[in-house]
This record gives sequence, structure tokens and C-alpha cells, in this order.
Amino acid sequence: MKARTRNGNWQFFGTTGTCKLHPSGSTGVFYGLLCNSGLFWSMRLMKLFSVLSVVRIFVLLGLIVINRINAQESLENIILTAGTVYQDKVGRYWAYLFWQSSPPEILLGRCFAIYAKAGDPSSHASYVRVAVIFQQTDPLNIEPLLRRAENLGEDLAKLEQDLQTLFEVLMPSSSISRAEKVSAAIRGSVIQEEYFQNLLLMTRMHPGVALALGIAYADVLAGQTTYEVRLFDPATETDQGVIGRITLEPGPPVLLPAPGAPVEVPDPTPKGDINVKLRWATPDSLRRLGILQYGFNVWRVTKIYAEAPTNRWDLTPPSPEVLVARAVSVPQHVKRCNNLPVLTEKEFGTNDVANFSPPPIGDPETFYYSDDDGRFRPGYVNLGFTNGAQFYYFVTARDILGRDGLVSPGTLVTVCDRFPPAPPSGVRVENDYSFVGGTPRQYLRVVWNQNTNVVDPVSHYWVYRWTNVNEMHSRAHNPSNNLIAIVQHTNGCVTGSYVDNGPGCPTVTQDLGRTFWYTVRAQDLGACGPNLSGNSAPAFGVLRDRVGPDAPTGSVQIHCVQPQVRYRSFALTNASAPWTFTFRLNCTRSSQQFAWVQFIAGIYDPQNNKFVAMYDSGRLFYSPGEWSREFVFATDSRGRFGNFLYVWPKAGTFDGQVGQLTQPFWVRIEESWLPEKDVLVNFEARLVGMLTALNQGCERHVPVTPDGTRTNIVIIGYPTPTSREWRLYRRVDDGPLMLLCQGDIGGAPSFSCQDDGMPPGGATICYYLQVLDEHGNPSPLVKLGCVSTAPATPPPVPLLSPLLATGVTNNPGMNMTWFCPPPGLERFEVWVAGKPNTVSSNLAPGFLVLRQTNDLQPNPVRQTLVLNGETNTYDFYVFITPRIGPGFGPGPQFSVPCNIELGEKYTVFVRAVAKDGTLSEPSNIEEFVWNPANTNYIVCTIPWPARGLPPLNTNGEFKSSDPNVPLGVMGRYHIGFEAPLTGAVVLVGAVLLTSNDASGVREQPQWIAGPTDPMSLLFTNRSGEKLFPMVLYRYQLSNSMFPNVSGDIVQVSPLLENIAYELTNYCVVYAQGRICYTNSLLRDSYVVYDRLMMNDNLHIFLMFVRDTQPVISGARYKYLLVRFKKNGEIAEVIPTEAMDVP
Repeated sequence: MKARTRNGNWQFFGTTGTCKLHPSGSTGVFYGLLCNSGLFWSMRLMKLFSVLSVVRIFVLLGLIVINRINAQESLENIILTAGTVYQDKVGRYWAYLFWQSSPPEILLGRCFAIYAKAGDPSSHASYVRVAVIFQQTDPLNIEPLLRRAENLGEDLAKLEQDLQTLFEVLMPSSSISRAEKVSAAIRGSVIQEEYFQNLLLMTRMHPGVALALGIAYADVLAGQTTYEVRLFDPATETDQGVIGRITLEPGPPVLLPAPGAPVEVPDPTPKGDINVKLRWATPDSLRRLGILQYGFNVWRVTKIYAEAPTNRWDLTPPSPEVLVARAVSVPQHVKRCNNLPVLTEKEFGTNDVANFSPPPIGDPETFYYSDDDGRFRPGYVNLGFTNGAQFYYFVTARDILGRDGLVSPGTLVTVCDRFPPAPPSGVRVENDYSFVGGTPRQYLRVVWNQNTNVVDPVSHYWVYRWTNVNEMHSRAHNPSNNLIAIVQHTNGCVTGSYVDNGPGCPTVTQDLGRTFWYTVRAQDLGACGPNLSGNSAPAFGVLRDRVGPDAPTGSVQIHCVQPQVRYRSFALTNASAPWTFTFRLNCTRSSQQFAWVQFIAGIYDPQNNKFVAMYDSGRLFYSPGEWSREFVFATDSRGRFGNFLYVWPKAGTFDGQVGQLTQPFWVRIEESWLPEKDVLVNFEARLVGMLTALNQGCERHVPVTPDGTRTNIVIIGYPTPTSREWRLYRRVDDGPLMLLCQGDIGGAPSFSCQDDGMPPGGATICYYLQVLDEHGNPSPLVKLGCVSTAPATPPPVPLLSPLLATGVTNNPGMNMTWFCPPPGLERFEVWVAGKPNTVSSNLAPGFLVLRQTNDLQPNPVRQTLVLNGETNTYDFYVFITPRIGPGFGPGPQFSVPCNIELGEKYTVFVRAVAKDGTLSEPSNIEEFVWNPANTNYIVCTIPWPARGLPPLNTNGEFKSSDPNVPLGVMGRYHIGFEAPLTGAVVLVGAVLLTSNDASGVREQPQWIAGPTDPMSLLFTNRSGEKLFPMVLYRYQLSNSMFPNVSGDIVQVSPLLENIAYELTNYCVVYAQGRICYTNSLLRDSYVVYDRLMMNDNLHIFLMFVRDTQPVISGARYKYLLVRFKKNGEIAEVIPTEAMDVP
């Protein structure tokens, strides 16, 4: 015979072999064998369901052997045919025939003829062909079949929904008709395996699909009828053989027997969380009707409803009709769990269904259905399927039309929470140190964050102790291993804790320094027993010694600047008074911090061993801009030669420090000096920096030494026994305690730290030292001392405006106004001198107070000044202003109104006072005389001529006149090559000098050899014009450290028209003669020299203009040189390149 395969090709079967009858045992079944001759042998053995008085259903099992039967007589291809009866809505009975094969491809594409005759198979009536069945793909043919299936209970809406769900990819459009969807599913599935299996599933659930696929037949059943399903050849219109024979008669169908009671498959793992896994036994009676069955339905009934007095389904299961009806009427209590038939691959008997022993004795894994209430589906609403809920489960077998058979006995099942809570977090171990009865006790306390998940509440915590992490991994499988405590959850608390002080706990006497590990597990309130979380992350604890080392000691070393006087030179000059000895004692100060110098001299007679004359200059105060003071005295020549001159010079600073020559200067008075020689002795007052211990005569640290070197405070510590680590803290003024340095001691006898972060404006810094032992126990915090630091840069120099007249004749006044940046400053000193009368102490009530007088700071201070070409001596009274702030003003402009006397001439300059008392250089000097002409004038408006902006010169034409020096105007933060200079400057002149002795920049005053005017060294343009007169301005540029800047332009120099200098001429007498020198000494506080050595002789001499205002570390600036014409108008503005401050 031949059959069409799935791809439509014809295939021939069985051309060799023998025919053999295979008995069916005790079951009455009809077997058909396809042999070489193509004949079907049949034999009726017995009626099926012989216990029934009326046989409702007969089943024909058709067997087709495609391949040759081997020696074991195996059957490879089987066709099964089944039939049943269905009563439609109008009371008609329908016959439904269904056949299937294994494998399914045998029947696909075949054509079948349906024959029927009245009566049972033994009836003498003849078979009549009633239909020819084959696969349909035309929607016009499929639609009548779907409507016919409605008579068999087909739900066409459900059919369309399932088709769209399972075969959406095969559908050309969702709007096509249901018949077109069936057609698309059939045509697409027969060539695609994954969809073909879904199509077979649809044939068992929807008879309409089976009819369309050509493997089912349905018709009205008038009376008892026997049907035969025959293979049919449409080409020859001949039958090929009978594959099944079914006898049906109208009436209720036989109900499938009930399966065994459901059995819960236990699953204590998280996979069993809030779901019920079931399986059941399949009795022999149900197995015998397996051909009429397709899957099972699982039903869930609430315990309260099943055990209700009107139901008592816990004792007697309901009928299938009642169960189906209650699922519709009370869905909150009765529910069919599965949407699709539950299919089983393995069958259990009543003896082994509840055997969960490991294989091969039992089966702990297999389950048929897992009920999770569909809680993961969209739109899910939970009606009570929660932890602890109890339900009765029932099972029914489904027949080939989806009807339920008899209901199994119910089984009560509890829904279990099997998902463990999250492991506790934040586990840590602390040392629990306490005194009980005067005795210290120390244990390890385990602390963890309590779980706050209200959905899965925690009831207890299990605490474990381990000696190492490997032990935890090897023994953690058993929850009772290493368990030391179970701690109850405490509501309202963030953390839980347990002190490990029970039996076997670590103790100080036995376990000091030993590490123990702890983990914690959380336990919830599962209805079927508690669930334990996994172990938390391990935390370790160690019992340690809690007594720290003894307090350390230490010292603080600072760089202290102290005044000192030293001898520089001795010379003889031309005499001014013959036959007398004239002594000229000169002291040059190297810093304007020096306020005065004093000379004490004596003539010593070695023959009489005594001083025959003593001379005291008293305190000679330096005037602003004055660098040297001289004391001159004379004696007659009688008896003086052969004696010795002794000189004791000393100098004092404005902050009260006094320095003097360590050993007095002495020189023998020679007769050869007569009659025309003066004796000139030069001394220098200088500031000397030295490293010294705190409280050794110096308590102020100077961050920058006179030679420009930056210095640090050095702290040395000495540890005590058992110390392993040190920490050094500092407090600036009243600020917080901050860690400055730390390190390991490592057995060293001492350690040190350098503090290089000096506050820019000066402050008081206190240092504290602490050491720790190996367990981290600290010693007492020791205060090593407090250091007052000077400003890192000199205080800014005030710029005094011309004094303004106020008031009237009978009440005259004047206003003093000056400009000075206030950062780092505390107040100002205002120096006021009057002529011809002294200055009143009540000069400016509420603004100025006289400075207190003492031995080191007299008031008034006598100063000699050269003003307007005249040299005069002034008695300056020193006043102090209030502190900068609300009482005086925040600055940078300050003003003081004064009450003055009519006709009095006032001379004024101002000095800034830093917070540590450091004084700035004096401001410019202003003079003022009040007269009516200053105030009694008619105020009128003078129109200022409109002028354009001055030109901006960026071509860099101002350069050195020396062709060997290719330098021009530039701003830079300069650290002196040789000069004691560190700060912001602008280069304004440079020249190449060919002798090492051509200049001196290391000491004050700086000098150039020869009668050199410093103005000749200024840069010039092509026209020969010099940079002076000029004013220097600057503004800040943005950079990475200061991205946002104000853009304000700040004046950093006064109007510079000339450079102050002094020509000196002195001679040195030798036995062979004398040598005279002429030098140009720099006397200008706004200009500074430096030099860069090229070799032993050549050097580039550099001249800078100082930036008188402070700069910010890390900032970037740009300078503007405003050059003026001779008539006072602005000639041009010369910008420099940007300058970065380190």
C-alpha cells in the first residue's frame, strides 16, 4: 500500500514479511496487520467493558507495520482510533471519531473513507460509505467544519484566542477570519517542527482543528452504529484497508475513572516557595481507557469551603458536574488550576506514588503540576494564595472532548513559604569592654543590621562562631554546626547584637590576640517550618589589650630671625679738624624692620688699665627710606695715640628685639693718623635666621629668612615603650584639631615631621603628639607647644593719598586717607609730626590712640627727613588705629578725620601692622598746612576734555639698550639668584657687566660700582624713551585653582618718576698708599637689584620694580605698566605675559 507523507509525497509500505496475529491479552481489541499480500486480518476477541449491560463504546486498535518485523516481533508504527458520543444543546447525539498515529506523520496528508452500518459489528447490515476525509487548507471548507465542531462543545472564541497565541508568527494578519487562521496554522505547521507539535496539541483540545486536519469525523448519531475508518485512494476511489472500527449508540458517554488522590511532592528549597507540586496515581481502570483520555485537570478548593457542612468534599469528592459548576459560581473558593491539559510522561501506581526515596527505590523529583496561582501573570490578583493558606486538591481525567471524568479524593495541602530571608548585612564585631565589680571584662560583641522586609518578616537570628573562614565553608551545610546563639528579632531597632560570653567563648586569658570569625543567619516565619538565610559576610574580631602606651615627649624647632650687628669695614678719610681724632661710626640696616641703632664708644688707656673717655650716641632712629645712621665724635690728640678705641654697637627692631656685636670692636689709635685723618668704622645691622628650639629665647617662626629661603617648623617626637605608630596634630588659632603627620615607629628612638603649610597672614599654631600601640590603643594627647608664625610675605605697604582740608577757620580739620589690602593685617600705625608745635594726643578721637611708650619703643620718635630738598628733624608721634573690621572699616580704603591747629604744618606717613606685630615699610610721606585757601573756594565744575583710551603697546619694543641682553619687560614671581628676594616683580632694566665686583646684591644697601644712575639702566624704546614715569597695575586671571576671579585692577606701585640712589666715595689707606672707591647705593624701596652669573666675570645685572601688594599662592596674574608723558598724560599701556605664583 502507499501513503502520503507530511511533505505530500507518496510512500509504499510493507513489500516483504509475514503476517502474524498478536493477541491482546484480557482486553477485547481488534488488531489489523498489514502484510505482503496487503490483506487485513481481523479478529474480534471480546467486548470492551464487558461489565456493562449495554456496550456504549467499542475501540479498534489499528496497527500498521511499516518496516519489516524483526525477530522480537517489535511494532514500530501504530494507528489508534477512538470514538465517543456528545449531546448538543438541542438534545441531539453526535458521534465523534478520532484517530492518531505514532509517529504522527503517518496519517498526515492521507485520505480516509468513513463507512457506517446499523447495529453492532455482528449485524448483517452492509457498510455504506458516509464520508471521505482528508486535510483541508481552504478556509471555505474549514469554516463549515468549525461550525460542526460547535455541536461537539467547541468554544470558537477560545479556539481563535489559542490560534493567535500559538501561531502568531504564521498569521499574515490578526484581522483574518478564524477559518483563515486555521488554514494558516495548518499550512505553516506541516513544514516547521516547532509549530507542528503545537498543531497536534490543538487537535486534542479543539475538535474543529482535528476535523480540518483530516484525522477526525463527526456526525449525528441516530441509533447504534458501527463505523469503520479505512485508508482511501482518491485516485482510484478504492479502499486500502481498515485502520479502525468503532461501535457507538446514543446516550450518556462513559465517564473516565477517577485518578488516585493527589500527593504533594515536597520541595523544601526556594523553588518550592508559594507553590504546590502534585502528582497522582493512575489506576488500571483508567489506563485501560487511555485511548479515550487526553490529560488531566487539577482543581483547588479552599479548606473552609471543602469542609463546609453542606459540602464535606473532604470526605466524599463532588461529581464532575458539581465541581465545574462551582468553579463558575464561587470562583473565590473553587478554581481549575490548569489552562491546558496536564500531560504526564511517567505513570505512578497507588503503591509508589508517595515514595520519595532516592532512586531506584523511589522518585523524589517527578511532579505533574506546580500550582503557583498564576501570580507571575499580568494582572494577577491574589485571593488568598499565601504562606500558610490550606486547600484541598482534586484531579479529574479529561476525555478526547475535554470533559471531566470522575473526581479523585481530595488532598489537604498547606502553601509554604520556602524562600529564605536575605542574609543580615552590616555584620561587624566589636570589643565589649566593661568594669564589673572593679574588674575589667572584655568579650566580643557581634552586631548586625536587622532585616526590615515587612513582606518576609524575620523572627530570629542565628549567630555562629568560626575559627577560620575555611571552617565556615566546610561546616556551614549543617545549620547546627558552630551555632552559639539564637537571638529574637526586636521590632523598632535598627541593629541587633549578641555578646559572645557563653560557654566556650573567647577569653582574654586564653585567646588574647587570636582572630575569630562570626556570621549571622536570619530565620523567618514559614508556615511549614522556618527558613534560614545563607550566612552573612563574615566579620572578624580579636580580643586585644586596651591599655595604651605612656605619653610621648617631643620638641618643636623653629626658624627664628634675630637682629645682629656685625663689623664691616674700617677706613681713614680726609680730616675736617686738624690735630684731633674724629671718629665716624656708621651702621647700615639691611631691613626696614630695624628701628634704631645705638653706639657706645670708649677710649681705653692700657697703661692705666682704664677707660679715659666714654661716648654714647643714644638711640638713633632710622627715618623712612633711610638706610644708615652715623655717630660722630672727636677728641683732641693729646695722649690719645697708643690708646685703643672700643665700640659697642647695638640695634633694635620695631617689634622690640635688640641685637648687638658679640665682641666689641677695637682698634689701636695710631700717631700717623695725625694731623688730617678721620676714622670711619662701618657696621651692619642685619636679621639672622637660625634653627632653634621653641622657648629658647625665641617663640616666633619666620617662614621666609632674610635671604629669601622658605623654612619649615620641625617637630621631633620621642616614643615610649610599646609604641608602634605616631600621630601629630596641629591647631591653627582657635580652629579644629587637624592631623598633620603620622607614621610607623619601627623601633626608631625618634621621629620627625616638617610643617610646611604656614598660614599666609601669620597665626598661632599649637602642636599635639600621640602614640599608639600595636592594637591601636592611644596614649594621652600631649601638647608640645605653641608657635607664633610671622606672615609668609611682608605686609603690604599703604598708599597715602594727599591730605585733605576740612572744617572752617575756627574749627580746622584734615582727612587722612590711605589704601591698603586688609588680608593678614590687624591695624595701622599713623606717624604724625607737627611744626612748630607738637602734635596733640587728641588728634582723632575714636580713631587714633597714642602708642604706649617703653624703653624699646619711645613716643615720639625723632626722625631726620629730606623733603622738598630740605633736611629737617621731626618728632613723630606714633598713633595706632582700631582693629580692621566693624569698628574701623573693612578696607581696602581707610579714612581718619583729624582735629588740627590753624597754621600748623603736619607731616604724615602710615605703616601696616600684621597680626603678629610685623610692620610694613612706610608709605609715602605727605605734608599739609591748613589755611582758608584750602577750603574757602567756590565749587565749580571744570569740564574734563573727552579723551580716548590710551594705546595698548603689545609689540614688546621696550628692551635693554645692551645688544648682548635680549630681555624686555616681563612680570614674574622671582626667587633671587643672589639677592635676598622672593616675591612678585616686574623686570624694567638689564645690562651685561664684565666684572664680578661691578655690583653687589646680596646685602643692603645694594650697589653698582661707579657713579651709575640707575635710571640709565631702564629699558627704552626705539625712540630712546624710558619706561619711567610709570605706575604698575595688575589683575588676576582665571586658572584651574581659581576659575572665577573678580577682574578688579589693583594699583601695586606709586607713580615712579625717578629711582632714589646715593653716590658714596671712600678710601682705604694701606702702607703703600690708598685706594678710593665710588659706588652707587640703591636707596629706593620700590626697586630691587639681582644678578645672574654667566661665568667668573660676566653677569647679567637685573633691575626690578616690586609688587607692593600680597599675592595668592597658586594664582595667575597679569601686569599693566602705565607709562606717562612729560606733561602727565598717559602715553601707553604695556601689558606683560601672565605670571603664575607657586
